[in-house]
Amino acid sequence: MTTFFEKLFDYNYQSNLRVIEALLIQETKSSSKALELLGHIQQVHAVWNRRAATPGQLEEANLAAGLQDTETVNYQNTLWLIRHASLSELVHYQTTTGLARADSRQDLLFHILNHSTYHRAQIATECRHQGTEPVATDYLLYAWKSKPYQ
Repeated sequence: MTTFFEKLFDYNYQSNLRVIEALLIQETKSSSKALELLGHIQQVHAVWNRRAATPGQLEEANLAAGLQDTETVNYQNTLWLIRHASLSELVHYQTTTGLARADSRQDLLFHILNHSTYHRAQIATECRHQGTEPVATDYLLYAWKSKPYQ
């Protein structure tokens, strides 16, 4: 399971970096909505990393840093969790509305992936609305190549 999650998070990381690169290159054509969604992906990733960890275990993601830097810190923190924390362990946390919850760490990690994919699709739609071709981030495009996106 650890290797599988590492591969999925590498895919997520590579996909997000490609979207960041495309949005920065097309900055004049990129909508504020696309950039807002990208920031949301990163912010929520950092929140779930913190929830899944014991306080002090992870580097704090600086959301004011550059998009690539924030993405890298989120990715490295998630890899640390995958490699050093029990994936089946229940994690107790509170939702943003204050509801007490307990879910397995692997469910929290999968939620990060699903959340990112969902919002990358919204970014792709926004790019089309702005008249630009979105970056292809399908998982199989990543999996078919020994090195992502080359």
